[in-house]
Amino acid sequence: MAGSSNPWQYWLPSSIHGGTFVQPINPWTFTINNINSAAPATEAAVVAKLSYGRQIGRISDLLHTLLTTCHAELIGEESAKEFIAMWKEVEEVKADAAGERLRQLAKDLASIKEEDPAEYQLLSSLLKSKL
Repeated sequence: MAGSSNPWQYWLPSSIHGGTFVQPINPWTFTINNINSAAPATEAAVVAKLSYGRQIGRISDLLHTLLTTCHAELIGEESAKEFIAMWKEVEEVKADAAGERLRQLAKDLASIKEEDPAEYQLLSSLLKSKL
């Protein structure tokens, strides 16, 4: 499994049922099996639904909220400063990625406007209703 050239193999159901689940998280790959997990099938099912990144993100958001609202006295601690700096960097990366997605959406809409005006009107109305 580890040497296969199919990048989608890790997300296919056979990966879960085979007893080993591998989740690539660039530049690392996490392998879940009966050696490093008491319940590899359960862990694989959780990770298939909620990636490690999503789990860590939610924990980080909660920790940030707790630090800044309930335990402000800890903000001067070096570990808290480092955590908050990391959290801010992650937020900047997320904002940059969202901006790039919106710029691509604008390009796609411009293309649809020329190629299929009726579809453009439909999508334009849908977007306006959500703004």
